[in-house]
Amino acid sequence: MTLEDLRVFVAVCQAGSVSAAAQALRKSQPGVSQHLARLTRELGTPLLERRSRGVALTPAGAALYEAAEHSLSELSAARERIDALRSGASGSIALVTGGTTLKHFMQGALRSFRSLHPQVSVRFHQGHSTSQCIETLHAHHIDLGFVTMQPELARIEQRPLLRMRHALLVHAEHPLAGRARIGLPELGRVELISLGPSSATFGLLRRDLSSRGIVPNTTMTVEDWDLAHVLVGLGLGCTITPAFHAHEFVKLGGVAAVPIEGLPPVEFGWAARRFASLSAPALSFMRLLEAELATPRRPGVRLLR
Repeated sequence: MTLEDLRVFVAVCQAGSVSAAAQALRKSQPGVSQHLARLTRELGTPLLERRSRGVALTPAGAALYEAAEHSLSELSAARERIDALRSGASGSIALVTGGTTLKHFMQGALRSFRSLHPQVSVRFHQGHSTSQCIETLHAHHIDLGFVTMQPELARIEQRPLLRMRHALLVHAEHPLAGRARIGLPELGRVELISLGPSSATFGLLRRDLSSRGIVPNTTMTVEDWDLAHVLVGLGLGCTITPAFHAHEFVKLGGVAAVPIEGLPPVEFGWAARRFASLSAPALSFMRLLEAELATPRRPGVRLLR
């Protein structure tokens, strides 16, 4: 069993067929088949089943794919770090998160990071949802994601960083704008601008409201809280946001935030394939962001680290 055998096997699994993998790898189909045959002989059990439209993993193949994909990703990341050391460069980090997170959470930390590590290259990948960020972490050489925390994620480690209460964001002249708080029964009567069905945060919110017998009165759907904020400022509805976002939007003027009673908080934080394998620049960025979020304190926001 060689690394090339495993690389070809993973490519076939991801492409779904021998021919597609051969094209992606710029190899002949017989050459790809030889690698697969060698793995099958050595392990003594079928790894793939041929179907009318490509191949499917057997249970043994699924076990090998999970281990091989993770190992190859780790080896690739290690090689990148070794190449950077050999060439005298200071390395690089790659992050995936939503545009709203980058705008509201990371600006200060990013400025500090560039000042401390001017030779480190930084790549940002935008994900419009937590599931998209996690897919990017799996499929690309990404160091870190900043996402809504999930109960469990296959082959992804998580570290919660922030726990936030919810707030109802309303136009500054909305009848609810002067309220000290709003209860759950009233939320069912509010016209809401919500994030789409792929949003992990709104999915958790919808679940929590449903468990209390409340169906959100959604009149508009958007991709991120920044656009929801713009629409609220135009007087076109209200939106439920985590407290950190609400605090930032209120500072811009034109809207008010009303704390919501009775909803469990939502947690945000880091996601990585393996935190122990992160480079020094990635760990430095994590520390800088955590320090940035520690001050000033914001109502309804708790730093967990």
